[in-house]
Amino acid sequence: MTVTAPPIQTSLEDTLAGVRERSENVSEVWAWLGGHELAREDAAGLFDEVRIDALPIPLEHTADELNA
Repeated sequence: MTVTAPPIQTSLEDTLAGVRERSENVSEVWAWLGGHELAREDAAGLFDEVRIDALPIPLEHTADELNA
């Protein structure tokens, strides 16, 4: 299975939709969110429900930090 991480600047709605698409297997959710090859088929039977909570964390950067 090839895992493609969500775009770095994806919207919350797109992220939640991606999680819902993969919610049958928690390892596929983690693989997609992190962009790592860690999804395992046998993990699907280990958990009953996949849920995600999102907490926005505002970040401030100076122009020099953004240009670096």
